[in-house]
Amino acid sequence: MRCLVILILLLAHGAAQARVVNIVEPSLGLAFTEAAIIDHAQANKQALLDDARAKGQLGCAAYCAQLAGVWRKLLPVIRFQQTGRAPAFHLVVVTNPDIHALSFPDGTVVISEVFIRRMQLAAPQLAFVLAHEAAHVLLQHERQTLTSMLALIPSRAQRTPQDVYTEMEFNYFAMADAMSVVFHHVELEADELGLQLAALAGYAPEAQLLLLERSMQQGSRQSMVSTHPDMSSRLRKLRTLLPLAQRLQQVGRE
Repeated sequence: MRCLVILILLLAHGAAQARVVNIVEPSLGLAFTEAAIIDHAQANKQALLDDARAKGQLGCAAYCAQLAGVWRKLLPVIRFQQTGRAPAFHLVVVTNPDIHALSFPDGTVVISEVFIRRMQLAAPQLAFVLAHEAAHVLLQHERQTLTSMLALIPSRAQRTPQDVYTEMEFNYFAMADAMSVVFHHVELEADELGLQLAALAGYAPEAQLLLLERSMQQGSRQSMVSTHPDMSSRLRKLRTLLPLAQRLQQVGRE
């Protein structure tokens, strides 16, 4: 797994010179092409959207202005981190109670208004959620995960992304257990980059963390095979990053 490299480039050619901040390193040495990963995800994305449309759960109802305001501030920051790769980031809002927030490798970020209402998300927490999902795309976590899964499959025959997911479904518990460290790593990495992206967009890092604090107070339940670290671990890691995130918030304002 690649490590997230924080690169802050401050150009100081006069007092009026803008500061360029890049906090994403391109992924290298991964199996499959980014195009192949995006193509494979299209069917899953379309199925989700078709289901939401059929149930009348596609589109915002109560949080349109809040979502638009946060997304408008985040999007330029997200796009600046793309380092030559250009998924067309866009936001999809649903009212499905079974969905919290998720993203697809083509840049589609999905969030449910039911989740926003249940967690009482104000703008800083909403920015963290959306930036976390965008971070999965920017860091090519789907490719990272599939690359790690591929290494667990004994056969060296040529594989497609669908082959790897089929193997995962066929041997779920063994594969999920072996992959847990990878699943947890990418979530912690998305937390880290999400915090920084939202800070660059102007949202106070401490206020962003209220979401995780609230989730921990509510006692979020972990399944036997969990793809996410526990909330206390996530919160502890992010608190160590507050000084950097606060500095990035200041840079974003300037």
